Amino acid sequence: MKQKYEYAKEHENMIFVELVNFIGHEAYRAAVLTQYPDEYNRIVSLKNEVVKELKALHWDEMHSYLHDLTNSFINSIVLEHPFEELKGKINNIVNQICPDEILDDEPALKIQIQKETKKIIKSAKELYHSHANWCTDIYHRCMPAGLISKVKLEDVINYVESKEYLIEREMIGNSEQHLTIVSPPFDSIPMFGDAPKHRFQSQKTDMIPIPEASVFNRYIREDTSLKNILQLNNETQSKAMVRLSFINKEITEVEFTKSLNVKIDLSSPMSKREMELLMNNLYHKITHHQNMNTDSALLLCKNLDQLEKAYQSTDLGRFDLAKHMDLTKYQIKGVSSFTDVKNALLGLMAWHKHFIRIGPDHSLIYEKADCHQDDSFAALTDQFTDVNNGEFRKGYGLSTIKKGYSIVSVAIQQQLAKQRYGRYQERKMSKERKKALMNATTISFSELHKNDKEAVTSRLNKLALQGYEVSIKRHEDGSVWIVHCKK
Repeated sequence: MKQKYEYAKEHENMIFVELVNFIGHEAYRAAVLTQYPDEYNRIVSLKNEVVKELKALHWDEMHSYLHDLTNSFINSIVLEHPFEELKGKINNIVNQICPDEILDDEPALKIQIQKETKKIIKSAKELYHSHANWCTDIYHRCMPAGLISKVKLEDVINYVESKEYLIEREMIGNSEQHLTIVSPPFDSIPMFGDAPKHRFQSQKTDMIPIPEASVFNRYIREDTSLKNILQLNNETQSKAMVRLSFINKEITEVEFTKSLNVKIDLSSPMSKREMELLMNNLYHKITHHQNMNTDSALLLCKNLDQLEKAYQSTDLGRFDLAKHMDLTKYQIKGVSSFTDVKNALLGLMAWHKHFIRIGPDHSLIYEKADCHQDDSFAALTDQFTDVNNGEFRKGYGLSTIKKGYSIVSVAIQQQLAKQRYGRYQERKMSKERKKALMNATTISFSELHKNDKEAVTSRLNKLALQGYEVSIKRHEDGSVWIVHCKK
């Protein structure tokens, strides 16, 4: 019973992490919509174009993999990956639709699949060339296809409010239980984290050929009747043989990890969380290399006694996914419970209500509402009014929305700072910022981001014609500005 409770609690913790990461992703989306709305909508348009092209091929078997193919197209085009890389991804996805083992026995189907694959690659090449030199401005914190993923914040709020994340148990007979697990109503989008303050480097031996007389070669790699006459003496030998059977049969040589070095950046203080992440990653690195060493030792064994000895290594335990997720989750100040998650989601809805307008072509336009912020928030509360009594649902009033907005506002500003780091800003400069920039570091034209040089050149020439002295400055937050004054 205790084990079941621990599993339910672990599942709940993992869902909480997914929800926090989702809020972090939405804060990133909001920052991109604020800074680079045009490119965001370009990516959305690209997705629509890709889907249209793929559907026009009329290959029914591809339907289940349309999402994967579309994402591969988008990511490769926006990030300007080599076309050969995209071609390889297409072939891998097609291989999932119709694995080679099946095609080897179906020559007619194999020819058909090859024709369909050529059509997909042809479409990919045309799209790739029509969108060549994409020149992305976005500082990508996740893959571009993940940035524009569709989601309804109301659905996520309902998921949290109704506690659908809890595991439901239904008794079947006297002992068995049927567990119902409801996943969150969004795709988990992996975010690119900041570089950790530590780095591991392993030292390995030279490659060692697997002996012809090895147990692996004689009883696992070779499909012979010898397997049937191998007499195992104990449970350890049986477990060792099972482990050998799961190793790739194409392996012909092995290596051993001799040492593992860790380099830690202490140029700035480590936080407690960074220290915990270091120790957790060190544990898993040691476990991984020790397991690989065990596999290498098993592959070299020539008899059962050697096999038994090689298998008897120390078990360091299983990978703790819940702990790893917690240590690597997005950090949002003020979100430590499911109630905080719900409030932050309301805050995101409030942000969209006040700052985002839907264009006639369904594009998202960053445009501050022509009303006071409180008026936008008050309009949002109408969506959470009890139809029976006309009152706001408990926990959805104006004060709660403001509280949630203050949480996500900080998260959005943090993401905005990352988008603006090292980039030229053409927006209006406040008096405070202008004062701070007067004593800020002056940078050279060559230090500018390649996408900013044309705009900066134009601005410098314009100001010079007007008789201003100009300099390019880097603010303490990393953003780049042009400061001018009369000669």
